[in-house]
Amino acid sequence: MNVIKTWDRTIVVLFVFAFVFAAVAEAGSIANQSKNTPKEERVRKSLDAGKVVLVAFMDILDPDIVSTKAEINAAANSFSGVVEVVYINSDEKIEDQFREKVKVPTDNTVVFIVVFPGRAVAKLEGKDITRQNLMKSLHSSCGGG
Repeated sequence: MNVIKTWDRTIVVLFVFAFVFAAVAEAGSIANQSKNTPKEERVRKSLDAGKVVLVAFMDILDPDIVSTKAEINAAANSFSGVVEVVYINSDEKIEDQFREKVKVPTDNTVVFIVVFPGRAVAKLEGKDITRQNLMKSLHSSCGGG
């Protein structure tokens, strides 16, 4: 009789252990699904530090990529210490999840101006990404009118 009770307890303990293990494994897989990409983390840290972030999704096949980056950098440098630029190139596969969240195809160059807590206040695409347009949007975003 004692052998049966011991055996029953062992089965119950194993069952409980298996159930808890399965629940923890499931929670871990859910956490991994919602894990941010490295560039998303960089954006989040910059926002938490009180900065405005220019999130620039760049099509590396765009013939104007060099001049577009120069325009973005010129605008950001005008707000030194307040604005940070995070570039995401279309060939960065690790950032595909981030790109899908904001619905930007890999063949499109788009800049979002993002403010705390993660709200996009402006979006510029393609030929509209100029220093002048970025400055105007940044002034509006930073309360300058």
